[in-house]
Amino acid sequence: MNYNITEQVSEVSLIQSMFYNDEFLWLDPVSDAYSQSVIEQFLQNSEYDIPEELHFEFKLRIDIEDMKEIAWLFVILPTHYPTVSPQIHISTSKLSREVQAITNEVISEYLKAHIGESCIHEVYELVREKIQQLNNEGSIFHENPDNVKEEITSIKKERPKIGRALLWMHHIKNPNKRKDIVHWADELQLNGFSKPGYPGIVVVEGLDENVQEYISRLKVSIELFGEHCKFITFYVGSISNILVGIAMASDCSSSQGV
Repeated sequence: MNYNITEQVSEVSLIQSMFYNDEFLWLDPVSDAYSQSVIEQFLQNSEYDIPEELHFEFKLRIDIEDMKEIAWLFVILPTHYPTVSPQIHISTSKLSREVQAITNEVISEYLKAHIGESCIHEVYELVREKIQQLNNEGSIFHENPDNVKEEITSIKKERPKIGRALLWMHHIKNPNKRKDIVHWADELQLNGFSKPGYPGIVVVEGLDENVQEYISRLKVSIELFGEHCKFITFYVGSISNILVGIAMASDCSSSQGV
């Protein structure tokens, strides 16, 4: 069983037990319903064979003193976490932009210093304490409603966009191409899986810009190998849409006599 995936399931299940339902929220209720079911099966049976394509995206509510929901801590766990650092940042319309920038820099420095460690709760406590400290030193909130509107717009623009894609090819047989498929996904911190043979299918998910880079590299790789492959890309929004895309790819394969 993959060590990283097992560690992630153990840590996320522990985090869930420490927060109320309105303090721990999945970012994508559709795909993460699957993640939740895997956690429940793992808790019931520690020998449960956890799927390696599993991934977690969620947010934790941050409260300080008597002020609730001062901010949200967004967490995205790459496939190889905790061997590699997670993607964590705060987002809120209540705190000033300067406070958010300071806090996110604190998070970044902590993650760089603790690569290879399970650290979600530690980061959460660090952020909560930092916001509390800044609040004790002076106002951390917006001065007027116009600033709030401006910050909300800014946050929406800065929030990482998650991209998902299903790539269908005539076949995946070349060993070098299969090596590139795995290596580039690891390099770009993408989750997903691939199916070699006829037809070849690759599903990836991660930061949208990384998904775009992955698709671009794979297309160039196919051209360099000189293979006459039909290459179809489906951009999808959830696990359920990925399954629909796979079905569509199968239909394409059947209709083209592959």
